[in-house]
Amino acid sequence: MRLRLTGRGLAGVGLELLHHPPALLGGLIVLLYILAALFAPAIAPHGIDESQLSQRLAAPAWLGGGYVLGGDPVGRDLLSRIIYGARVSIAIGALTTLFSAVTGVVLCAVAAYYRGPLDAVL
Repeated sequence: MRLRLTGRGLAGVGLELLHHPPALLGGLIVLLYILAALFAPAIAPHGIDESQLSQRLAAPAWLGGGYVLGGDPVGRDLLSRIIYGARVSIAIGALTTLFSAVTGVVLCAVAAYYRGPLDAVL
């Protein structure tokens, strides 16, 4: 099943995505990741710097540990740190994409304006 982007605008793309389960699943995962980053203080079970030395290198909860994904070497909850880390990852990805887009537009504008050898190099 191929994803076909037709000239029907955003609604057409949305309809095509509904009929393409892998794309829909990927979009859902990205959406959940963004929502987790936005609402990190509300959904993280512990604070990012809360430390309990009794939970140092603790096993995950399903193996008898105190934290859902276990503890780090300082006794902090790994799940909370992953949820808060999503904020940094999304910010870096967004800034990198923005920087690349601005650089590309500027270089394309320079190439279109000056043409000739500079256009060929760029």
